[in-house]
Amino acid sequence: MPFRGQRGARVAPLDASGNGAGLAFAPFKPTSEGFRDLVAKKPVAFREWYDPAKQTEETIRRAAIPVEKIDGPVLLISGGDDQMWPSAAFAEMVMRRLKEHGHPYPVRHLSYEGAGHSYSYPYFPTLMSRGTYIVGGNPRDDAHAVNQSWPILLAFLQEHLGTRWPRPRAQRH
Repeated sequence: MPFRGQRGARVAPLDASGNGAGLAFAPFKPTSEGFRDLVAKKPVAFREWYDPAKQTEETIRRAAIPVEKIDGPVLLISGGDDQMWPSAAFAEMVMRRLKEHGHPYPVRHLSYEGAGHSYSYPYFPTLMSRGTYIVGGNPRDDAHAVNQSWPILLAFLQEHLGTRWPRPRAQRH
């Protein structure tokens, strides 16, 4: 489900159609506390702003991305403590839509309860500064999510793309 950009009307409408009509979107719903923090340049979490429960069924229906048109397997990875947006809830919406439309390809959702928004690569530090945004998670759960999901992601790519990632150095160009 696309959402309006954080700069409001100053952002051009999303246009994936090529006809200039733009895409329907769901307006985010700022919380007063979050808005005060944003104006005061304090760290802010956006999760509640994007909560699908704050949208009408019609808005969700109109703004839904037609994921059922994906012509291949789908792997979704989310953090249960993602504070940028409710990625686990959005991933479940994708899963439900694919199932409802009889998506013919493999679909998998890996959700990690304590992980936040900052998904990285294995062996990268998880104790990085988060800056202006509250992204959720914690170093231990973020590292666990990456270490658990990375081999699954590589196997998924290998199985469904028919190749092995990452390629050995000698084969890279």
